[in-house]
Amino acid sequence: MQFQLFPPLAILAIMVSAAAATPNSTTTIPSPATEAQCPISLQTSIGALSEPTGRQDRISLDRRAPTGVHVDGITSGPYLLAALEMEGSPFADATGSRCYPALSLKTSALPAATAGSHYNVALTVAGGQPPYSWSLGPSSLPHNFSVNSSGDLSGETSRAGTYTFNVIVSDALKNNVTGALTLTVVSSTTTQPTSTPTPTPTPTPTPTPTPAPSPTPAPTPTSSGSPNWTPQFMAMNALKPSNWPTVPIGAMRPTGTTWATIEPSRGVYQWQGLDSWVAASQAHGVQLEYVFLNVPQWASTLPTQSCNRGPIGCAAPPNDADWKQFVTTLVTRYKGRITSYEMWNEADAYGFWTGTPAQMVHLASLAYPIIKSIDPNAIVLSPSDAAPGGWPIPYATWLDEYLQAGGGKYADAIAWHGYAADRNTQPASPPEVSLLSQIVTIRGVLAKYGLQTLPLWNTEGGYGADTQLPGQQQQADFLARWYLIQFGYGVARAYWYQWDNTLYGTLWTSTGGETPAGQVYGQISSLLSGARASGPCTASGAVWTCNYSIGAVSYEAVWDTAGTATFTPSGFTAYTDLTGKQFQIAGNSVPIGPLPILLH
Repeated sequence: MQFQLFPPLAILAIMVSAAAATPNSTTTIPSPATEAQCPISLQTSIGALSEPTGRQDRISLDRRAPTGVHVDGITSGPYLLAALEMEGSPFADATGSRCYPALSLKTSALPAATAGSHYNVALTVAGGQPPYSWSLGPSSLPHNFSVNSSGDLSGETSRAGTYTFNVIVSDALKNNVTGALTLTVVSSTTTQPTSTPTPTPTPTPTPTPTPAPSPTPAPTPTSSGSPNWTPQFMAMNALKPSNWPTVPIGAMRPTGTTWATIEPSRGVYQWQGLDSWVAASQAHGVQLEYVFLNVPQWASTLPTQSCNRGPIGCAAPPNDADWKQFVTTLVTRYKGRITSYEMWNEADAYGFWTGTPAQMVHLASLAYPIIKSIDPNAIVLSPSDAAPGGWPIPYATWLDEYLQAGGGKYADAIAWHGYAADRNTQPASPPEVSLLSQIVTIRGVLAKYGLQTLPLWNTEGGYGADTQLPGQQQQADFLARWYLIQFGYGVARAYWYQWDNTLYGTLWTSTGGETPAGQVYGQISSLLSGARASGPCTASGAVWTCNYSIGAVSYEAVWDTAGTATFTPSGFTAYTDLTGKQFQIAGNSVPIGPLPILLH
């Protein structure tokens, strides 16, 4: 028998009569050795209180209340009562409570189902405290199969095959356990199908591979995805719709529109903020992305867990019913006006998501069919992960685990956040190093699951904090190369972070207008409009080149990461710098430096 005690604990009261404990001592409550084992050890203000062989009905940890514990140890000799609280919430006396065996799934194998026949099996559980509540986790089951709250697996399909799925069961003590099961559906030559199975949302199958470390290949010049320019490639993050970018953009990822902000209490919606972003994007002819983030405390399965906004449970998995209702209401309201949905923000960061990759797949499996049924043209992105580091899970590891759990079925494109350093206190790494490595690594993970053709969206990124790359010219150099490399490597969209933020990736201020980096953004957007990449960018020493064409005209972007130098072009007669000035090439060489020029 076992249970788990979660810190922190604060002593509410200790009352000891007969053989009272002394400060900094250990008090042991004796029990007959024949009694059932229920080990417990608590630290009190008078020292350690332990009961290694406690009577099953005499000492307990009761977690049936939202928070709190109560320990009640009584023997035929000394009397000791210790009432404690967990995370500051007092807990009433738990008379009659007891220790229970650890919760575990008892069903380990399922009888086969027959195609075309109704199937129903009761799942069973051991341990824990009744009543139990069941739900379906990440699943490849046909869509008309379900698990009800009583643990009955039922449904019918005409498609023979082997289906893997997870079930989640919780008990009255708020413990839960997840188990993996496999259902085999055998064909029947006499039974005709009674229903048409719903197809899997994304036609690309997700295999179940043998677990292996996430790949970290060297940056090899390879490209995947469309090399064609679209206006949406130049995309932006911003703080306020009133600070709309003065440079050409094709897509916007807004701020301040989280679930907790929109629905502060169940069924009460505050749409004003998102409405303003939608109106601005419509007015400017720009596509708008919505990113799911911040579970409201009332919808959280762990409402007192810490997250990026404090101990309010905003990073914990939400309740299924509340999640589905919010997704339905949101997509219905903005059908055709919000064009893409990012399933979660930086799910590898504990400040934003404390659940597992498999639990995130479960959320995606609920949201994807809702979004597609309401707005079939909407693009659903995978949850983003933050690169090059992770908080604390490395981005490639998280993506690998997400896809292994079946997440690829619920994504039309893969999202990630391509930054230049693990932390905002570290110097920014050149995009030729960190960013390029991220692209190649992510593509390696996707290839492992046969998903290498999915579009890749960098929905948030840049050099990070302005202090990570001090110097406005260096910031402009970085931005130009950040976009050129991604275009050459077939990244479909690149959202810079952040247009009007005066601390991170600043491109514009209310007092000074566009920064040098902001001006370069505008030039890149204009110069590459309508271009097609001829292949990935390549390097010769410190000199990098990226080749493009616009119609029948060839272009080559070139720069030197080491500083100023001269470059001998082949077949080009002029060049344009990123201030928009054009120059004729005199002689055999042109001056180059960290800021690219465009040969033509």
